[in-house]
Parts: sequence; structure tokens; C-alpha cells
Amino acid sequence: SGLLSEATLQALYDACMDASVAVRKQGIASLSNLLSFYPKDLILQKIWLGAVLPLAIDPEISVQTNAMKRIDEILLTPVIKAITAKKFSESEPIWLMLDSL
Repeated sequence: SGLLSEATLQALYDACMDASVAVRKQGIASLSNLLSFYPKDLILQKIWLGAVLPLAIDPEISVQTNAMKRIDEILLTPVIKAITAKKFSESEPIWLMLDSL
């Protein structure tokens, strides 16, 4: 990623896999906030998808809830808005993220 160092992104990914519930929640928040600021960063998109999506089935309910809130904000709501408005641009960050799944 040109905007964020590989070490920083790896640390945030690792935080999402940490044994501590608080650290996992902070990892979700940090990656999600960064993605809000840099939605076109393809590496950040992939890290977010790989780190946050699996937490939707985390054993800890509060982590699941936190992950689902961010998944809704970053993936689901933009897709629904685009479909409702019938505005599809393949270059939009949301479609690039979904394509990488």
C-alpha cells in the first residue's frame, strides 16, 4: 500500500486475530476507520476483508456485533444504495472489494 506501511497493516490484521476481545474490537475499528479514509487502497481493502469478515462468526458475541456493524457500514449499505439508485460504476471501491472476494 502506498499510503500505509505493510508493517502497520500486518499489525492491524494481527490485532483482529488476537486472543483479547478488546484488541480484536480495536483492530476492527482501526482497519474500518482507515478504510473509510482510504477507500480506494486495494491492499487495505484485502486486509480488511481478510481480517474483519471472519470476525462476523467470532466466538465472542460483542466482537461479532462490532464486526457486523462495520460490515454493514462498509459493504452492505453502499451496495444497497447503489442498487437502489441503479448506479453501478466498476471503479467504485465497493465493487472492487466485492470483486476481490
